[in-house]
Formats: sequence, structure tokens, C-alpha cells
Amino acid sequence: MDVILHPRSEEPLYKQLYRQILSQIASGDLSPGEMLPSIRTAARYLNVAVITVKTAYEELEKEGYITAVPAKGCFVSVNAPALVDRSKMDVDKAYETFLDVCKKSGLSDEEIVTLVTEKIRREEC
Repeated sequence: MDVILHPRSEEPLYKQLYRQILSQIASGDLSPGEMLPSIRTAARYLNVAVITVKTAYEELEKEGYITAVPAKGCFVSVNAPALVDRSKMDVDKAYETFLDVCKKSGLSDEEIVTLVTEKIRREEC
């Protein structure tokens, strides 16, 4: 699992972890049936509290992206690729809504690009 967390980001660490695992499922870097590191192993590797990893894994499981098997571990769900495709549709819808709100607010294309660029830069810190 290739994850980089940004402790100074406004986004909570568990959400960063959740988002990055979801991205790896979407890209195929994590395949259906593939085992994720144990919660404790991931916490040690990422240098975060166990509850951070546990919360991210619980969110992923609740949404059906991973499956927890007692005494065995957490695995990427067989249905994860279809779920990620649906998630992408949600992102597309959110993007359209965002653009609509920006346009209705009178922002130019350049102002929208600047707004997004600044937000991304703040997240990388």
C-alpha cells in the first residue's frame, strides 16, 4: 500500500488514507481480493494512531470497497471496481455542481482555475 499522509493538511488523516486507498482501488493498484495491511501494521508504517487506520478501514468497509474477514484481515471487495465507477459518477456530478455554482457567482474561468489551484496547494502542505 503506497500512501503519503500530510499531517498539516486540513483534511483529517483517516480521510486522506480512505481517499488514497480508494484511488488505488480505482486505478487497479489494489485488485479485488487483495489483502490490505493489518490495522496495526499500517498504523506503524504510516506513523499514525491505530484508530486512524481503523476509521479509514471502517469507512471503506461500510461503503463496500473492502471486506473484513475475522481472524484473517481486510481484503479489497470483489465488487469494489463497480462501486468505484459509481463513485466516479458522484465526482462528476459534484464537479458539474461546483462549476455551476462558480459560474452563477460570477467567477470567470481564470478565477475558478485560481481557486482550485490555491486549494490544491493548501492541501499539499
